[in-house]
Amino acid sequence: MIATLAALVVAQTIPASAQVIYPGIPESPMATQVTMVTHSVTYTLEKDRVTMESTTGLKNTSNRPVSIDLVLPVRGRHVNWAQSQGMRQSATINGTPVALRLGPIERTEPSKADKAKGVWAMHFARLDRTTVNFKAGETKSLKVKFTAPIGRAGLDGVQRMVVYDTAGGDNWNGPVGQFNYAIKYTSDLVLGVYAALPEQGWQIGQTGAFRRIVNFTPAENSVLIFTYYPGGFDRIGGG
Repeated sequence: MIATLAALVVAQTIPASAQVIYPGIPESPMATQVTMVTHSVTYTLEKDRVTMESTTGLKNTSNRPVSIDLVLPVRGRHVNWAQSQGMRQSATINGTPVALRLGPIERTEPSKADKAKGVWAMHFARLDRTTVNFKAGETKSLKVKFTAPIGRAGLDGVQRMVVYDTAGGDNWNGPVGQFNYAIKYTSDLVLGVYAALPEQGWQIGQTGAFRRIVNFTPAENSVLIFTYYPGGFDRIGGG
């Protein structure tokens, strides 16, 4: 039985040991008459990479044209150089590719100890943007694809981690009507799930995990975190 939640209100903390770069729910930097009707996310796990594909239904609820500056965020913790250079993000609106204005990389300098571990940015952020024009009452479909080296966590980086930033869902016209979140993997790739956070509402099996939230309003800085032990352990830098 799939659990359905009315809202997600608890912010999660990314573990201090994590090295991860991750996308997030599309953001509207300013209050808008556009409603996020649905938002569906699917992560597909591979041995060393992860791919996220999302589909978002956006509706102009006003009786006049609206233009919004849509933001597609990429953020990270303890990001190494390979993660920053190995991530890619693209988008389409109603099936037509859009030209994203890639934002400048914002990062905080790591300590000497973290540099010795290969950390390039303690905190990482890049906000990609595109302008979306709506006619009165118009609905549009936004599709986003993001791929990057998979995150690591735990002692010696033996765990694998994927994160999704949900904080940007709070500035649309009302809550997100329905938020579907899925993670796909093969049984030999995921030896065991260490944590799926927040804890409530997950359905987890041998080949995937799923969570559905209706009338979703995120907490400040809220994220979804999925951490697991891979089949065939290796250490940071191992093959």
